[in-house]
Amino acid sequence: MAAINEIYNSICFIEKNLKEPITVMDAAKSIGYSIFYFSRVFNAFTGHNPYDYIIRRRLSEAAKIIRQNDEKITDIAFEYQFNNLETFSRAFKRMFGLTPNKYKTDHHICKTAIKSPSNIEYLIHINTNNFFTPSLVEIKQLNLVGEIKELSGKKARLHPSGRHSHIIAHEPHTCGKDILKIAFSQVHSLENIPDNSIGKTIPALSCIEFNHVSGNIEFTYEYIFQTWIPLSPYSFCKPYSIEFLGANSPSASDGYLPLKILIPVQKV
Repeated sequence: MAAINEIYNSICFIEKNLKEPITVMDAAKSIGYSIFYFSRVFNAFTGHNPYDYIIRRRLSEAAKIIRQNDEKITDIAFEYQFNNLETFSRAFKRMFGLTPNKYKTDHHICKTAIKSPSNIEYLIHINTNNFFTPSLVEIKQLNLVGEIKELSGKKARLHPSGRHSHIIAHEPHTCGKDILKIAFSQVHSLENIPDNSIGKTIPALSCIEFNHVSGNIEFTYEYIFQTWIPLSPYSFCKPYSIEFLGANSPSASDGYLPLKILIPVQKV
């Protein structure tokens, strides 16, 4: 636990100095580590090497400013320690998939692509749940029937209606302000769907499977979309994730357990 607190302290140092010309060495010295040991421990606890974390956080904060005011993109680039606009634009496009100019005018970026600062609760969560080695699984076609329960912000959770239940989270990583979560139960066919219910067929898919064991599920999704997928050889290929509940599992309320999260992916 001491090591994770020290890594968190180094993150606090980084966050306070995103606009300053700090290096990985500076972050290591802030907690009395050698640069080699610091890089290894930082990566072990966060899933990022320190340099990658610094760049992603600078780009994320820069992206917020680009959309919030009329400051010149060149000035924003310099403010966040990029040597020139070309270097900034290249890094921005690599992270978000579009240039800063396109983003400023009329385009959007996936809201989960914005790297949030890692707090101590998040660090403890991802290291408790062992997310660092998820599995690649193949799922067969699923026929699902369910009722729309809520349409609200990202913290909305649903109570499934059957024992073998599934929760389909539509657009968890897209640009929309709302996330639609629907509780489904698996059926053999989509004939004779009950009133006030909808049917959905999930095709056979390749998915990355994460096990959410305990704690805040929003931290789980934060790790998946802000760390694991961006640093993996995969990209998500469907506008939804699939949350599986076991036959004897309790309802999926905030922070409850257990849950398997499947993210449809394709090789980059």
